[in-house]
Amino acid sequence: CKMAKNIVVAATGASGLPLLVECLKIIRENEDFKSHLIMSESAKLTLAHETEYSLEDVYQYADFILEPKDIGAC
Repeated sequence: CKMAKNIVVAATGASGLPLLVECLKIIRENEDFKSHLIMSESAKLTLAHETEYSLEDVYQYADFILEPKDIGAC
């Protein structure tokens, strides 16, 4: 039984959110890895203003969703 490796994918609000989505898709395709997504409030605003993705669209590609205020999440 092999354990999955964990990858934290984080967004702070810069304009690279389409790249973040592609990274999550790639991680999702490989069963050896699990993604932990964390997005700041600024990232969520940027997502809404600069992309056609909804937050739910992005969340569907992550294995785990973390909140910025949850300091013990990982």
